[in-house]
Amino acid sequence: MTDYTYYKNEYGGGLTEEEFLQHSKAAEAVIAHLLLPRHPADYPEKEDAIRCAVCLQTDQIAGNGDSAGLAAESLGDYRVEYRMPALSVYGVKVCPYAILTLSHAGLLNQWI
Repeated sequence: MTDYTYYKNEYGGGLTEEEFLQHSKAAEAVIAHLLLPRHPADYPEKEDAIRCAVCLQTDQIAGNGDSAGLAAESLGDYRVEYRMPALSVYGVKVCPYAILTLSHAGLLNQWI
């Protein structure tokens, strides 16, 4: 779905090529699952959104994704934290930004 050249030059990722290769196949599997029953090859005009989602998910798996979904408020000594429920695919946490990217492109499976 994507390669290291896209990850580094277009997406602006910070992983080394070795780290990218280590995590990108799992990220591709997660994104493919989110697209079911569609196949990425059926949407060449939306290739950039799919590649971006894979890069976002690769960073998430590698531990470079940010803590989206966490918010906190404080008032004096009172503090409360809120967390959005995390979506996972077979135990792998899905990057919220990958979901947003696929949804915006009209590719996200309706069951999500």
